[in-house]
Amino acid sequence: MDTLSFAEQNDLIHQLQERIKELDCLYAISRIADNPHATLDSILQNIADTIPLGFQWPESTCARIVIGDNTAQTANFMACEWKLESDITHDAGVAGMLTVAYLGPPPRASPSSWRKRGDSSRRSPPASGE
Repeated sequence: MDTLSFAEQNDLIHQLQERIKELDCLYAISRIADNPHATLDSILQNIADTIPLGFQWPESTCARIVIGDNTAQTANFMACEWKLESDITHDAGVAGMLTVAYLGPPPRASPSSWRKRGDSSRRSPPASGE
């Protein structure tokens, strides 16, 4: 078994910390959605406010959720050049859209992960098993 260099160890630790942050975000969204007394508007707003916390630079991240006539977005949401978009679907089809964006170019961004406005491609969630 090869020994990792100090830089490789630090990179691995950083990657694991980011995965933990993503999981914490998912757990928080699950708790928000699990509140039987919350209104749809409050659920969507709380989820929109939580999503940036799962990203590497939450202070530079904004989010918007549109479902039917309901729109929830972070206070800093604006049309941005660097964004991820995904349809929100259910059995009957598309119910809305989730947009998450960086307010500026994401540092060290992977070109395949983020698209500039005007690029017609969308990043979709990976298929099961990817």
